[in-house]
Amino acid sequence: MDLKSLLGIAMPVLGIAATAAALAERIFAAWPRRRELGVRQLEVAKAVGVGGGSIRPLPPRRTVTRSVPVRAPAASPGQKILLGFVVLFAVLGVTTIALYWPEISANRDTMLFAVWLFVTMIFGMFVQVVVANYQAGKAMFDVTVPDLVLPLFFSLVVYYSIWSVASSAPHSLFSFYAAFLNGYFWRNVLASAKLPTAQKDG
Repeated sequence: MDLKSLLGIAMPVLGIAATAAALAERIFAAWPRRRELGVRQLEVAKAVGVGGGSIRPLPPRRTVTRSVPVRAPAASPGQKILLGFVVLFAVLGVTTIALYWPEISANRDTMLFAVWLFVTMIFGMFVQVVVANYQAGKAMFDVTVPDLVLPLFFSLVVYYSIWSVASSAPHSLFSFYAAFLNGYFWRNVLASAKLPTAQKDG
């Protein structure tokens, strides 16, 4: 396996790992914890005077504090399967990088260039989410986890189109420009993606 093919596999692992972290956060966000519920009762007596009636609160009574455990909702079978697959994919990716680490170390410049392209692509995806909020009249940075995670599911398809061009061209700022645009217009890139066709001999 050459370095180009290896990087084409390794870079999307970062996106998959981020997806796994976000999915785990959604599943275990409501982990059982204890909270205190204060129950306080205040009795109000009406004292009638010469000038009319007035409401005078009596001194508060003894405060009762009760600890109530809050249980997290159980993860659905589909969430468990999806999380398990993402973890397996991440483990295989890390193992592949560890096995081919000598080749990666020998090409640190290319590796760093590939990582920066991937980060620039993700930045373009996140900017698209912020701009979509602005265009919809919402707060720009009022984003949710699903809004940020959804583009990461397709990071493999979007990044492949970037790396297939950048790996065979001189390293320049144009590669980062293309990476940002591909990330920003990731829906268009996904819609225009086609299955590779086998070339016929002769």
